[in-house]
Amino acid sequence: MKERGYVRPYDKEWRRRNNYYNRPEVKRREKERIVRDIVKYKARWAVAAEIRYRGLRRQPCAACGASNTHAHHADYLKPLKVRWLCVKCHRVEHARTRRGLGV
Repeated sequence: MKERGYVRPYDKEWRRRNNYYNRPEVKRREKERIVRDIVKYKARWAVAAEIRYRGLRRQPCAACGASNTHAHHADYLKPLKVRWLCVKCHRVEHARTRRGLGV
């Protein structure tokens, strides 16, 4: 099985060539997802706005110390309370959450 990193450039090019994101069914699904997950959507935008306009700085990964990090929301109702995690640790955290092990 190929890793995702090898598939994504091809998929991205295919979607661009085939006008994937302008298809009505894709736009409809995206709108439905935003409405369903509006709290998550707003929390992500709040962090992005803080980074862009107010100088919030990305921190090293809280678990391993890596520099390339994502903001992890333990509670989407507190959008600016984030834990900075690298991709690998973020996946592990979500896997733990899905299994019910929590933080």
